[in-house]
Amino acid sequence: MTEDHGQQPMLKEVARLKAAAEGHERRVALREESARFLEGKGEHDQAAHERAEADRERDAARDAWDRAQVLLGPTQTTDAGLEIPVPSREDFIANMRRVAPPGTSSPNTTS
Repeated sequence: MTEDHGQQPMLKEVARLKAAAEGHERRVALREESARFLEGKGEHDQAAHERAEADRERDAARDAWDRAQVLLGPTQTTDAGLEIPVPSREDFIANMRRVAPPGTSSPNTTS
């Protein structure tokens, strides 16, 4: 259980980065909508400025997503669509020793 407590700060940072990325993505949508509106009014310079700002927001979102992914490590998606971390080889073996110690038989094996 102490392993979980050690991961809490990292998981909080991942959640913070994901929230930041989602905020940047919302601002991208707003900037793009603003650019379309300005373009429609014939204000091409202002529309270009909004598009440039949208590009900066998009880059910031991508950076936040990438940083979150690096902290989280590799993941896999379950059949239910839940994204879960892929354990390291050592963590996987340690977990197997806890749930199925050597010398115990599996219900799926026949003798």
